[in-house]
Amino acid sequence: MAITCLKCHVLWDSFCPVCHKEEAAPAPAKKKEEEMQHNMSSRARYKELGGCCYYCKDEIKYHKITRDHIKPKCEGYGLEKNMVFACKSCNNLKDNLSLLQFISMLQIKVSALIRSAGGEQFGSFNPMVVRYRQMIKSAIELYNEIESQNIE
Repeated sequence: MAITCLKCHVLWDSFCPVCHKEEAAPAPAKKKEEEMQHNMSSRARYKELGGCCYYCKDEIKYHKITRDHIKPKCEGYGLEKNMVFACKSCNNLKDNLSLLQFISMLQIKVSALIRSAGGEQFGSFNPMVVRYRQMIKSAIELYNEIESQNIE
């Protein structure tokens, strides 16, 4: 396995003869094993949760599912106890919003769709209104669950 010397930045087979220093190569077997365990636990969790997007409840194949940070990554939160499976569309829509900001944005979208359709009696049948309302319901349930458990 070739490695790059950290001092002279040249690629060598096992150690750098220029610096006469052996560079520690990462253990590929251990990394691959950890990755396999993570993928197995991730797939098991996916099956346990029904194989669908957390927000819109659409069925999503495992290879197309994304992991959404409940609390935004940009605010310093990692993935541990801060992740739900989401379809790409919902994950992109939520972007880096908090759950409350996401709920608020969805409510504004629903109101605009209903208003443009001429009122609740017409707008409530719009597929996007139905989808957004499902997403609002799921986000509120998740928010309440987090608040009751004080997940940090």
